[in-house]
Amino acid sequence: MGEITAAEIDAFIKHMAAKDLSASRKNVVIKAGTKPLRWAFAKGWIATDPTRGHILFSGDNAKRNILTPTIAAAIFRNNWNNERAKIGNMLASVTGLRCGEIQALRFQDIGPDCIYVGHSWNKEDNLKPTKNNEKRTVEIQFPFLINALIKLTQQNPWGVSPESYVFWSEYKSDIPMHGTVFLDNLRKALIEIGFSTEKAQQYLFHGWRHFYTSYMIKRLEKKLLKSQTGHKTDGMLELYGDHQTEGDRETIQTVQRETFAGLLPEYSNTLEFKIAPQTAVA
Repeated sequence: MGEITAAEIDAFIKHMAAKDLSASRKNVVIKAGTKPLRWAFAKGWIATDPTRGHILFSGDNAKRNILTPTIAAAIFRNNWNNERAKIGNMLASVTGLRCGEIQALRFQDIGPDCIYVGHSWNKEDNLKPTKNNEKRTVEIQFPFLINALIKLTQQNPWGVSPESYVFWSEYKSDIPMHGTVFLDNLRKALIEIGFSTEKAQQYLFHGWRHFYTSYMIKRLEKKLLKSQTGHKTDGMLELYGDHQTEGDRETIQTVQRETFAGLLPEYSNTLEFKIAPQTAVA
């Protein structure tokens, strides 16, 4: 660490300037390296602070496109080639869960009217704690959606146990479905209702987190909304759009039910999932 120079950091910042990324994203990448160096200098591990004097990128943060409730309802009323991807998108739309949190869901995380979020998944770290290292209970006031999650788990080809993944992989028993499946099928659904391919490409699965927060923040106290999304600060919550006390669950349930009523189609008890072929991902 002590061998890194200010000139090398300058060169890296110039390298980032050519990247097709927002100013905020470039700054996130740069800070990932400069913060540890500043910490090392403060602790006396390195003799000088090579990060001093550097200027970060300026500019408006890129805003993610979010769907309107009308368009969301339209795609969910359509048939999808991959029903599991459809359920994952539905879940994200009414909870704001991150993709990794949805991938990490296991049978034991499904409650009678909620899900217990304590883990996230990525292919580098596999199953790990959530982004903020905190567990939370996320309300779901749509019984058919809870039922769909249970039935999906029960169709796990590797067997069913409390540790079984809800969104299981067809290729290995100890990993969930790849996150790109959610996004690819979301874009296909948008194209099927009339979006151009170019327009559909502008929407990300993470946009559901912005969708949920944007609509709920207008109707739910910030403290309660943060308990659902996992945001740590009001600032982060507002960028996207504490402990619960007695009565908070009922408030969350009521607002969620009123806000998203009519968005999702009902599923019958004889729900069967169509499994679409996937391309193996290393």
